[in-house]
Amino acid sequence: MIKTNKNSGVNFKLVKIILAIAVGVVCFYQIKKLNFNAINTITSIHYLPLLFVLILVLPNYWTEYKKWEIILRSVDRNVSVATKIQSFFAGIITGMITPNMQGNFIGRIYYFPRKIRLSITLLTLTANLGQFCVTIILGIGALLLIGTNHMYVWLLPSLLVIITLIFYFRFENITFFREKVKWYKQIRELLQQHRSLRPNILLLSLIRHFIFSLQFLLALHAFGAEMNWHTYCLIWELYLWTTLSPSLIFGKLFVRESIALWVFAGISLPEWNIVAASFSIWVINLLLPTLIGLFICKNQIK
Repeated sequence: MIKTNKNSGVNFKLVKIILAIAVGVVCFYQIKKLNFNAINTITSIHYLPLLFVLILVLPNYWTEYKKWEIILRSVDRNVSVATKIQSFFAGIITGMITPNMQGNFIGRIYYFPRKIRLSITLLTLTANLGQFCVTIILGIGALLLIGTNHMYVWLLPSLLVIITLIFYFRFENITFFREKVKWYKQIRELLQQHRSLRPNILLLSLIRHFIFSLQFLLALHAFGAEMNWHTYCLIWELYLWTTLSPSLIFGKLFVRESIALWVFAGISLPEWNIVAASFSIWVINLLLPTLIGLFICKNQIK
């Protein structure tokens, strides 16, 4: 049974208020940048594809939750379902205000004792790296399938893939980190004890990438784009450049929409329609789960 006290309850409420304010700021600036005067340029919206986008939120986050379960099984097999779910949603909240959801470990570790927080952090970052690998690999694959003739466009990401995969699968064998990284021994032991963790996480990351790419394709279709393989590859390219682009806060706020206008320039879709599709994905895939998380998360600190 997890014990709480009055002070921890007050502190937790304060944290939730701060996070709610941060989410509110994100929403304000995300909505403020939209030119609502341009809504009239949208001749029609197909709502059925948007319904499917909403439905696909469940398998999207189910794959991410399964990765979270793999992490917890590697650290503590006695975690209750309630703690798993609440810590998962806490990670969504803190991930929203950081680039590429990399800050999801911040919310997750809040629900666990200090002795295992570092292990959870390291394995969560490992899982994040797995999703990063998939995004880069499929993004480069999309560039090759689309048929770009500019080698420099995919040469750097290709080198990044090789380095990332080596780092992802062989980190514990890179002797350079033995003296340089304080937590090297701990992550090495964790990865050696659970050798199936990284392949399983990579597979789930691949499935998740297919799902949220399909969501984006459906969102574009809802605002007038054709559903075809070329557009699907462009979405992989979009996530590639979005992932590699610099951003400090708010989960790539403004960045993805700007890149989307560049990537989808050739599909004969008005700019507002592209922005509206990207914004709808942000609302459905990130804002909605974050708001749910703000209501679900409770004070359960060991």
